[in-house]
Amino acid sequence: MEEDFGNTDILEVIDVDDKFEDMYSKEKRTPPVMWWNEKSCIISKRIKQLNRGKKTTIPDVVETEKIIKSYDIAMKEFDLGKLPKYYIKRRLPNGIYELWSHEDFEFFPK
Repeated sequence: MEEDFGNTDILEVIDVDDKFEDMYSKEKRTPPVMWWNEKSCIISKRIKQLNRGKKTTIPDVVETEKIIKSYDIAMKEFDLGKLPKYYIKRRLPNGIYELWSHEDFEFFPK
């Protein structure tokens, strides 16, 4: 049986530089819960950025703990809430969408 992931049908992680459409709702209708598939999308995008040469946001922690894998760096940044600014775009069935950032969520998957 499939799990219900809320009122989303398409999940996207978008860059801050992307232009936003007129159909976005400032009032949130979905719960402030990050779903596991949203987290995996964020982590995978961050891993790609690190692999392409982007600098980590936590260089002192990486050096202290001797972290060398980009996956481990991305997970540590996520856990510490030190990711670069991002938005999750949740499309709703009525055609509008919501933009969520890391600070908007109250619960995160483990």
